[in-house]
Amino acid sequence: MGLSIRTRLVGGFLLVVAVIGVIGLLALKGLGEVGDVYDQAVAQYAGRVVGGLELQVALLDQVRAQKNYLLRGEPSYLDEARAIGRRVRAARAKLWGQPLAPDEKAVLQQVEDEIQDLDMAFQRSIETRQALGTAQADRLLRGRAARIVEQLDGFVAGAEARAQ
Repeated sequence: MGLSIRTRLVGGFLLVVAVIGVIGLLALKGLGEVGDVYDQAVAQYAGRVVGGLELQVALLDQVRAQKNYLLRGEPSYLDEARAIGRRVRAARAKLWGQPLAPDEKAVLQQVEDEIQDLDMAFQRSIETRQALGTAQADRLLRGRAARIVEQLDGFVAGAEARAQ
């Protein structure tokens, strides 16, 4: 004889519960993977925000040391500016090492161009200081760092918006 209706119902119920349980476990695993991807994306954008801010700070420190050198002419400020320049290069490399959206790459390329322009202006200002004095040398640098900081502000704001 076959199984009783009660046994079949209990077996069917247990089978349905087992299928629902498997589906639930698969769904939880999928949600966990989505959460991991989300966490990675937020970490990447947060890394861009931090990297952009590190570059801003290093750049402003470098400009401060450059201006101190131009105003005072003390070699220690020139050495400091060069040392901070290494921090600027490291921060730039850190940003370029991250996955970037096309608009972020465009902003960073503009920043790169402006930083190279700033570096060349500083070299010219060293020569100008020796030939024409401090005021003329300072004019060569004026406003250049502000443009770079403004561009980095936009980069950081974009990364913050994407992270949110």
